[in-house]
Amino acid sequence: MREAEILAPVRYPPPMPAPVIVTEAGQVALPIGIGAAGLVPLGAGLMLDWAPAPELGGTILTLGANGADRIATLVDRATIGELIASLQSIDAQLEELAREQ
Repeated sequence: MREAEILAPVRYPPPMPAPVIVTEAGQVALPIGIGAAGLVPLGAGLMLDWAPAPELGGTILTLGANGADRIATLVDRATIGELIASLQSIDAQLEELAREQ
């Protein structure tokens, strides 16, 4: 019988590779390409809503900062599972960083 191999946890997504710059106007410069950045408003908190959309083949998720514009996207259950896994990975990475400090 083969012995099970325990793999290291996948760390996805990693933190952004470039420093995050916050302007005095409350915007964040996010990297959008090699040597380029785009300014987006920095919100506080998070709003997440959803609606089943079987006629479109999935679920509509809306996401945005409290009081700010939100985006809407159509996702399937597999994508929702991937989003949950990504958020759990971010949480684990933040916990690890907190232990290192």
